[in-house]
Amino acid sequence: MAKIEKESSSVIDNPNIGSIDAWGYQPESNRVKGFFADHVTAITYPDFRRFIELGWQEMQKTDATRVIGRALIKQELIRDDSLLDPLLLEAALPLDGRFADMALCYFGNATQVRQVDPGLDAQFDQIIAQTEQEEFGGYWSNAHTLPDGFVVAPLDGNLSEFDLEELARIYATCFTAYLTPMDIASLRQLYSSPDVIAWGVRNPQGSVVSAVSAEMVDIPTSRGTFRLAEIGDEATSPQFRRKGLSTALRAYAIVYLINNLEIDALVIEANALSLGANKNNQQLGLKYCGREPFNCLLVADPSSETISRESLPISAKNFSPLNVWGAPAGRLRQFITQNGELS
Repeated sequence: MAKIEKESSSVIDNPNIGSIDAWGYQPESNRVKGFFADHVTAITYPDFRRFIELGWQEMQKTDATRVIGRALIKQELIRDDSLLDPLLLEAALPLDGRFADMALCYFGNATQVRQVDPGLDAQFDQIIAQTEQEEFGGYWSNAHTLPDGFVVAPLDGNLSEFDLEELARIYATCFTAYLTPMDIASLRQLYSSPDVIAWGVRNPQGSVVSAVSAEMVDIPTSRGTFRLAEIGDEATSPQFRRKGLSTALRAYAIVYLINNLEIDALVIEANALSLGANKNNQQLGLKYCGREPFNCLLVADPSSETISRESLPISAKNFSPLNVWGAPAGRLRQFITQNGELS
């Protein structure tokens, strides 16, 4: 692991965002990943440049085919082309509140085997265009609506063996390859983590048929802790798709996080090949921030993907590009309040 040398550095490993203030190699996705702690300003510019160089070196040292990092960057510096070189800005989410002059930025690069050609990129853009054409009218009033007898319930460390078996079966059906194991033991560990909050939809018979989780990440900065919530691990049993279950869970998770936890920003990384994975995010108050090309090990059930995986380069068929959706907490709270979900 490559660690930047700073007096305040403390390496915190997180499978979702990588290592904080360091670069760690993730073999399952053959990538190097890290998060630069503190803000990128004129003062911390040299430290950040060193961080970027270490990431590039770590990618070459491990023979990884992708490097991906995140940082809170002062918005006026984002236009500086030399700031990230040889990495590229892939997504940016302007923040508010204590971090109003900053943006949560995603930056990375990849070897040729994981590059996206312009033709494919145009197809991914069409999915974003389709989601942005959806109507806003009255959306939040019915986003939580579930079919009769279906209810949202928390998923935690007290789940029964039967529930865990059902969830493992759902994930195995929805994904033939996934960036982390989702077997019974792994799910029990996930739902027992103090940094994870998860919910499921139970059908009238009491079985879990849809699930989503939110991971909380605290980043130490000179302005205090930056708390990021990332919603992911979304899956619905195929026979219960197109009933609004995933949308209801996503809406429920967003309102819960805004109401109950002091988060600074919320993000969702959605499979860029799937219209369903991106659908409704804008109507839930999130903004499209950019795309991470062939970012991680993720192969979804073909019936859930709008763009055929057969159109991908052979070397990248097991990796999925991810669209980044997000919102700063203040703006998201205002959006939801205006739509009658928060008081």
